[in-house]
Amino acid sequence: FQTIRSIGNYDRSKGFLPNATLSRWEMPAYFDLLATEELITTIDSKNDTRTRELSDSYIIPNGICSMMDVPVRIEGRMVGLICFEETKNIRNWDVAEQKFGLTIAQIIALTLETHARQQFKAQLEDALEEKKVLLREVNHRVKYNFELISGVLRLQADTTSNQETRLALETCRDRLTGMANIHRLFYQGEHNGIVSLRDFIMDICSHFKTIYTADEIVLNTLLDPVQLSISKSLLVGIIINELLANAQKHAFALQQKKTVSVQLQHLGNAALITVSDNGNGGDSGKTTQTLTEELVTRLNGTITTTTSNGYTCKIRFPIK
Repeated sequence: FQTIRSIGNYDRSKGFLPNATLSRWEMPAYFDLLATEELITTIDSKNDTRTRELSDSYIIPNGICSMMDVPVRIEGRMVGLICFEETKNIRNWDVAEQKFGLTIAQIIALTLETHARQQFKAQLEDALEEKKVLLREVNHRVKYNFELISGVLRLQADTTSNQETRLALETCRDRLTGMANIHRLFYQGEHNGIVSLRDFIMDICSHFKTIYTADEIVLNTLLDPVQLSISKSLLVGIIINELLANAQKHAFALQQKKTVSVQLQHLGNAALITVSDNGNGGDSGKTTQTLTEELVTRLNGTITTTTSNGYTCKIRFPIK
């Protein structure tokens, strides 16, 4: 610090006085002393070697006899100075007065620190609210784009006369709808970069239970608690959505009891997801298989499938 400017200069008999300014270049030794001392007391201030630099510019003009200067520090950094000055007689500052000065300095330091923290907290809250507003806007635009592309695919499917093309467009639209649902389920909650994969999968399965009801398909879940990053959770969500949609379309022929199961197991540093059905045991189709394998690769995981006693797909991937 190079300058000390008073913000309150009070005399018991005269009231408030004009504020004063002290500069390091005029009194360097005194400023160095403030940087190291907890308390500076002088009985004969104008002749004391520690405060003699202040004599001509400050002590004599203000008629000061004795001084007690207490630096105010926050985390070791000096942020202010409290000056007690006797202008009538020589004063020998006793222990009680010194403790009083130190206590006042501590109270002021605590007040300043609390105020600074409150300001910082308010800034963080403002920044967080701004982030939430921007995130809501981004999510709204993503939702709008999903709906727009879905509408275009539906119109294209309705206007084409080729049955194979119509089926491909409808499949793409179904996948897009599933991704839109995953996006909605994920971003409608609060998170800090890590989400509960069990809750996330449960939300997806709840959506499919409603769809499965019309086809008399029972969806069972057995999910261990697993914490996973946002990016990996989204990939897992798309995979499960793809497998559950495929089971509805291709797994069952004339079965009386149609069952689909989703299981999540926590295996230490890895997770294992099993999606199975008691259907006809046919594979999931080339498109679904290719898409699922690509997403599993992005998870740095492995995938195995079996077609005995229905269809079973096991996906294992690292949590970290």
